[in-house]
This record gives sequence, C-alpha cells and structure tokens, in this order.
Amino acid sequence: MDKDITPAKKLTYTDYTVGCVCASPKEQTATIATLDEVHERLPYLPSGTNTYALGEIGGLKVIISSIATAMVNTFQSIRFELTVEIGGGILPKFNLGDVVVSQPVGSYPGHTGSLNRPARALFFFTNLLRGEHELFGSKYTRYEANQRVAKKEPQKRERREVRNHYGLIVSGINVFKDASYWDVLDERFGGYLLCVDMEVAGLMNDIPCIVIRRICDYADLNGEKIRQEYAAAVAAAYAKNF
Repeated sequence: MDKDITPAKKLTYTDYTVGCVCASPKEQTATIATLDEVHERLPYLPSGTNTYALGEIGGLKVIISSIATAMVNTFQSIRFELTVEIGGGILPKFNLGDVVVSQPVGSYPGHTGSLNRPARALFFFTNLLRGEHELFGSKYTRYEANQRVAKKEPQKRERREVRNHYGLIVSGINVFKDASYWDVLDERFGGYLLCVDMEVAGLMNDIPCIVIRRICDYADLNGEKIRQEYAAAVAAAYAKNF
C-alpha cells in the first residue's frame, strides 16, 4: 500500500529538532518521500521562512528546507543538521552511485569550508551505521553499465550494491573546473578528498552537521537527469537510515 502523504499533525516550531538541508527540488522531493509521516505547515512567522516541509522519521521531528540559516533561525530547537544532496566524486576511489558521508580524517574535520568538527554523538551514530552496513550490506542498489562488446551493441546494466564511503568533502563555487583540477585538490588535502560540491557552504557553524552526498558524476554535476534523481533518492535513504 502506498504511503499516505496527507499532512497528519500540526505541532509547534519548538517540537522540531532535526534539520535536513536539500538544495534542489530533486533532493527535497526524495527526502520528503522518506518521511514516516508528513505534518501540516506551521503559521508563517514574519521573521522566519515558509519554504520548508515538516514530518517525522522514527519519532524524530524533522524540518526539510533549502535554506539552512533561515531554518535555524525559525526552528530554534534544532539539535543537529543533515545536508542531503548529490555530488561529484574523485576517481578512482569509488563508483558512480556510491554514497559519501563526511567524517574527520587526518587533520581535517570531514568537511572543509564553513563547518566545524561535528559533535561526538554524530560520530557515534555514523560509526554504528557504518558497522551495520559492513556486516549486513547497505540495502541500496545501483545499476552500472557494462562495456559494449561492439559499437552497435547496447550496454547491459548490472545491479550492484551501493557502497558507503566516509571521509573528506570539499565545497566551493570554484571547485568545478575539470577532473584534473580535482586531482590537484586531492593532493592538496593529502589524498583524503572523496567528494566535491557547491551547496553546503551556507550551513551554520554552531549546529552539529553531517554531510551526505551520493555520487552522480565524476567531472561535473551535469549528469543525466535520471542519474541525478536516483542519486538524490539514495542519499535520502541513507539519511533516513542514519
């Protein structure tokens, strides 16, 4: 039976403790679809923002928004944030469709730019989930095209399990130039770099945050539409699992 997405509850601004930042409509839609229950929108506050969706996952009250600072100002009981989006990966460290989660490595806090090292409690849950996936698998799948035997022969697509990777993610508007520039970045960060994106720089420094990215392309974020939508869905599934 399909999930009923009719708003079921109307709570208050202080009831919501988990923020989920999704920059694009694809990511917002995918994340809303993971909610166990959808809540009614709250009365508009002149000092806040009305661009959000509300719901519940595993008993936690969740806000989904594209604007991190406005969300934190409006929902002042937020205890931690997840940013759930697609990103570009560094070859040859993993495959298209894999998930990258920010985690401290070496002297780096897990995400460069504007974020501080996340709270110890978030590390605990990340490591717990990491161990479960290593033991039992991620339960997510991706489709990977095999090489053509002949030019006119269509590619065959094989179903494979999504792998989760933990380490350094870099954000910045000037990051996306070409794949060779990414290699320079990786060397600059001691070979720890896994993923690049442009979206997370606006997140708050004073709220513990975990960055979740699903790799939709290697050289840029202009991958095919279907790949981006599927990437957003898998990143959202990881966030719900977390």
